[in-house]
Amino acid sequence: MIYTVAVPTFYDEPKSGDHSTHGSRRSSAAPDSPGDGDDNSGGAAAAPMPELATAILPSTNDGRARIPKPAGEAGRPDRGGYSLRTALRSDPSLYPQLLKLARDLVTKHLSPSICYSAQSKRALAEAISDGSSQLPLLNEFQDCWPLVDALRMRLKEYLRNELSLRVNDS
Repeated sequence: MIYTVAVPTFYDEPKSGDHSTHGSRRSSAAPDSPGDGDDNSGGAAAAPMPELATAILPSTNDGRARIPKPAGEAGRPDRGGYSLRTALRSDPSLYPQLLKLARDLVTKHLSPSICYSAQSKRALAEAISDGSSQLPLLNEFQDCWPLVDALRMRLKEYLRNELSLRVNDS
């Protein structure tokens, strides 16, 4: 049985000066498919959100509460964020498994020379889907946020190492 879940855009929203679509997430461009934008039911049906990447993940509609993501950014506990290791303290073996999984998923699904926000949404969805199937405990977390944060951190590390190598080579 396969369920689909939308991966929120707040994880992969590009950081740009254009905030004109912030909020509604809809542009003034023509709808993506026939029927999009035609629904004036006043909230009876969910409005289509073309910017959400769809990942094949176990359903989160099973009535169980998921573990919410802490406030702030992972890896910045002194600047309003949190430590991923500390956030996962309920299962100490999860952190090293998560880091290894993120390393494997980055090399398998993503482009290590590109930051998280510039990655293909399809590739990110595939990486998250693959990761949640390899480490089912991640499904206990809302939107698999530990994996998303680990992928972000790993890509940042790749880019930092690549920049360091470029500086040392010149």
